[in-house]
Amino acid sequence: LPHFKCVFVDSAWKGGEEQQGGCYTAIGAIAIFQMGPVYERVLLDLTMSNRMMSDEGASEMCRMMRRWGFSHWSCEQISDKPMVGLMRATARSVVPPVYPVWIDLKGWSKKAKESRIAMLAGQARGGNVHYLTSINPAMLALLRDEADTYPEDLHRDGLDMMGNSFADEVVSKWIPVS
Repeated sequence: LPHFKCVFVDSAWKGGEEQQGGCYTAIGAIAIFQMGPVYERVLLDLTMSNRMMSDEGASEMCRMMRRWGFSHWSCEQISDKPMVGLMRATARSVVPPVYPVWIDLKGWSKKAKESRIAMLAGQARGGNVHYLTSINPAMLALLRDEADTYPEDLHRDGLDMMGNSFADEVVSKWIPVS
């Protein structure tokens, strides 16, 4: 089936004062398949950390791109353009190099954020979120906890990261039609 793979990021490195302040950085490699009007998403890889710095995040994104053989990435709230430069520099320094293609979500991260997260939490609780069993069980446990405790828990970074795969910029321009 034709599909599109991308690393999606909901970062917690939005500034020094918020770094490591309880929010998680969630980085996930997601494959998106289109079958007629239906889109199926499969989580291929996942890292969640409340200790990750931006350079470590860039390295992790490059690791996922090399492992799964693709180069597209999208980071929520990337008004911080230095991340694009950091990602390019990090990608060139790995061997073999990665040539990342940045997808700008164009404000998507602000649109109906709670609706996306609620929908994903409900799908996850219903067993309708697909993932590979090779993903680190501790990372999956963090994601499951977010889904199980939504909306009471304030931490929903993994669900938010996955929700970015629904962005118009991704769906309308990057997913091949089957």
